[in-house]
Amino acid sequence: MRVDLVRFASENVGLADINSLNVAINTFQACKFIGTPECVIYLDCTPKSNSVYVAQQEAEKAIKRTGNLPVPLQIRNAPTKLMKDLNYGKDYQYAQDAPDKLTNMKTMSPELEGSQFYHPSEQGNEIRFKKRIEQIEAWHKKNG
Repeated sequence: MRVDLVRFASENVGLADINSLNVAINTFQACKFIGTPECVIYLDCTPKSNSVYVAQQEAEKAIKRTGNLPVPLQIRNAPTKLMKDLNYGKDYQYAQDAPDKLTNMKTMSPELEGSQFYHPSEQGNEIRFKKRIEQIEAWHKKNG
């Protein structure tokens, strides 16, 4: 039962309550001493969302549809001269150095470009993630 609570926190609460998985794991450990009620009550009262689980399922469907696609050259690590000569890492844009902490660097294979697997709900903390995704989309529209 305790493992089921950890799975529930991950799949059914997800990012709606970003602390639920920590609580479930901590309670799983504490169950050796005091039992499971604390985690059950906490998880019962949290907002619920399976958006991450759905995103994972959608990503798996895309992989089955497209197969293993190559990683774009600009985000590949180039630890050897040969890799550098093959343009691994060329034109890499480090977002942390950009004023808005965003870049226009392509990070998906062309076959998946424009795909979005995670669609946050409006439950709990996912509202923050939804707003952030909207901000990122607006930035890309403005900055090409």
